[in-house]
Amino acid sequence: MLRSLVGSEMCIRDRSMAAHNPVAGADAPLTVVVVDRVTGDPLPMVKVNFYTPYYNNVVRANERRKVTTVVTDANGFAAPPADASTNSKSYWLERGTEELDESQSVYSYRGNPGNQSSLNVVLFTDRNIYRPGQEVFFKGIVTQKDAKGVPSIIPDRNIKLSLFNANHESVGSVDLISNEYGSVDGMFALPVSGLTGQFNIHSDSGFRGQANFRVEEYKRPKFDVKLTTKAQEVRLGDEVVVEGLAKNLNGIPLGGASVKFHVQRTARVPWFWSMYGCRRGNPWWSSAKAEVMSDTMTTKDDGTFQIRFRSVGDMSIPPEDKPEFAFEVTADVTDITGESHRGTTSTVAGTLALKSNFRLGATTSVTELKAKHIS
Repeated sequence: MLRSLVGSEMCIRDRSMAAHNPVAGADAPLTVVVVDRVTGDPLPMVKVNFYTPYYNNVVRANERRKVTTVVTDANGFAAPPADASTNSKSYWLERGTEELDESQSVYSYRGNPGNQSSLNVVLFTDRNIYRPGQEVFFKGIVTQKDAKGVPSIIPDRNIKLSLFNANHESVGSVDLISNEYGSVDGMFALPVSGLTGQFNIHSDSGFRGQANFRVEEYKRPKFDVKLTTKAQEVRLGDEVVVEGLAKNLNGIPLGGASVKFHVQRTARVPWFWSMYGCRRGNPWWSSAKAEVMSDTMTTKDDGTFQIRFRSVGDMSIPPEDKPEFAFEVTADVTDITGESHRGTTSTVAGTLALKSNFRLGATTSVTELKAKHIS
C-alpha cells in the first residue's frame, strides 16, 4: 500500500538535461533529483522506479509498466539508462519503509543542440489592425543568444526590416542601426489599395522574429447591443423575458432601429458509466439547434426592446434521461444607415433543480465521498 504524498518527507523535482543543462547536451536523458520536503537537502540512496504507461488490451485499461530502477547518488540525482529512456514516465520512490508514488506522468522531449548562437529581433507594432493607407509604427529589440541560450542586446548593429502583404510580397523596407540599448524603431506606410489581410514585418538580414498585424477595410462601430435575462432561475414551461438595449457609443439611446431576433434550443443529456460503456456519448449528448421562435420589432425611444418566449422542452426526450435545455437568444439591430450589430444571451432550463459537479482523482476512497457536504 502506497503512502499518501502528504505523509512523505520526500519530494521530487523533474528536469530535462536537454532543455535546461547546456553542459549535458541534447542527448542527455530525463533526470530526477530527490530532495527533502522540509529542508530541501538532496537525498542519496533513494530507489527511483521508472514506469511508462501503456494500454492493456486484455483488461482494456490504461496501466503502467516498470522500465528500470535507479538509486540516487550523493546529490540526489537519478537518471534511467539511455536504452530505457522513453518520452513519458512516472516514478515510484522507496527509502526504507517510506514510499512516494508520483503517478502523474511527465513528458519530455529532446530539442536541438544549443551549441550555436542565434540572432533575434523582438518586434512590436503600435496597433493590431490598420486601415489601408495608414502608418504602422514599430519598435524592435535586437538580441543575440550564446551557445548556452543566454540572450544579450546588440548595439550598433545594421538590420534591414521589410513589410510583407497577405501574399508575402514585399511592399516596403527600411535599413536601421540599433542604438546603445539594442533597439530600433521606424514606420511603414501601408498601401492605399490592394490586398487586405494579414501583413507582417520581419528581417531580411539573418535575424529571427517578426510582427504580425491585420489590414482591413473597417468602420468604427457607432452603437452596441446588450441582452440580459430578467429571471435568474428558469423552469421548463416558464415564460422567459429578455431585455434588450441598443445604445450609441456616446451614450445616447438608439430609438427606432429595426430588431430581428431568433430563439434557438439545444437539448443536452448527461452521461454515466455502466458495464456497457458510456451512455449518450462523452461528456454530453447534445442535439442540433432547433428554432423556437423568431420575429421582428423596433426599439423604443429609450433604445430598449423586449423578447418573450416560453421555455418549452423537447418532448421526444424521456424525462428519466434528465435532460436540460439551453435557449440561445440572438438579436440583430440595424439603424437607419444600415449599420448592424448583434447581441446574444442564453439561459438554461431542465428537469433537475440542482446539479453538482465534483472533480475526483484517478482513485478515490469511499470514505472521502462520504465527506462531501452540500449546503
